[in-house]
Amino acid sequence: MAHILKATLITTTILTSFMTNACLTEVSNELRYELRSDRPLEVTLETTLEAGKKLLNDRGHELNSFKEDKLIYSAVGSFHSGWFNAAVAVNPKSCEIDYIGYFAAE
Repeated sequence: MAHILKATLITTTILTSFMTNACLTEVSNELRYELRSDRPLEVTLETTLEAGKKLLNDRGHELNSFKEDKLIYSAVGSFHSGWFNAAVAVNPKSCEIDYIGYFAAE
């Protein structure tokens, strides 16, 4: 029984890691068209936001909340003399972008 549980956990971890990496590539490519930036965007996975939890910006203000779990990516870029850190909510099953807000910008 312990071996089955361990094997299931390992398989789930591998599949989650694979999907997260696949989504990172897909999201990075899509954001090139969605967000204007003078330099290549630095896209990283920040967290998995559980359904019903609030997505907060750097100042603690609510950006959004979702009925389903979301992968939250950060996309750091610059435009003219300013910079931004976009909050990107992604459907973990389809890798589709569901929301773009901003953690911070100047």
